[in-house]
Amino acid sequence: MDEYADTHAPQVAAPKPPTKVYLPDEASPLELRGIDGAQLFNSDKSPMVIYLLGEDSDIAVATRNSQTNRRIQAGQRVKITAEGMHTDNASYLAKLTTGWKMELGSDTAEFSQQAAAALYSDPKMSFVREQVVAFIEDRSNFLKG
Repeated sequence: MDEYADTHAPQVAAPKPPTKVYLPDEASPLELRGIDGAQLFNSDKSPMVIYLLGEDSDIAVATRNSQTNRRIQAGQRVKITAEGMHTDNASYLAKLTTGWKMELGSDTAEFSQQAAAALYSDPKMSFVREQVVAFIEDRSNFLKG
């Protein structure tokens, strides 16, 4: 009798975990932290946020390829410098930045690609650049669903 019950008992399917999709071409928010690790806030008490694309996004791949192709084409005619590499890195991060909501000093920082490149080039703001790099390299930040 027990054998019959075991083989004919209704099977209950285990619940499926929610499906997440990797979408590096859709911007995800990075909530900024200060040098001390504390979350940063705007004067209206909203978190300071930078919106970023992932390192596997079409824009990231195209930008990396463009920078690499430029260096290859220049060949040995152009000397590679730390400053040039730093500028390329800031430009790359700026292209992956789609917007932000943050204040620098007492003013709201207007977003533009040039403003982002300037932010990422500023040695005194390296703590922001470091967070941006870590965020775009962590693919889990671009799982949606």
